[in-house]
Amino acid sequence: MIESKYESKYKDVMAEVAEAEHTMKAREEKLKEIDQAVREAKKASEKAVDEKMELKVGEKQSLSKIAASRMIFLFRHGPLHFAFLYLSIFSSPTSPKSLIQIPSLFNS
Repeated sequence: MIESKYESKYKDVMAEVAEAEHTMKAREEKLKEIDQAVREAKKASEKAVDEKMELKVGEKQSLSKIAASRMIFLFRHGPLHFAFLYLSIFSSPTSPKSLIQIPSLFNS
């Protein structure tokens, strides 16, 4: 009688262990799917940014348009990056005059 009592408890515990293992495997599979989706989204985002920033053959873009598109991209991804780009453009000796005129508004 004592043996059957322990056997039933053992079976119950083993059933719980099997259920927990099944749940854990399902969660691991779900995490792998999520991780794969994140990687694919990141690659797609990087590809889209690269395509947007790439100059097309036969199309000329001015430095100010390129700088503006980079500023918009970086502003969307963080104000700190935007600030560093803004400072690097205005401290550059080759910065476009149209962009240099913006800080002159504060001097007047």
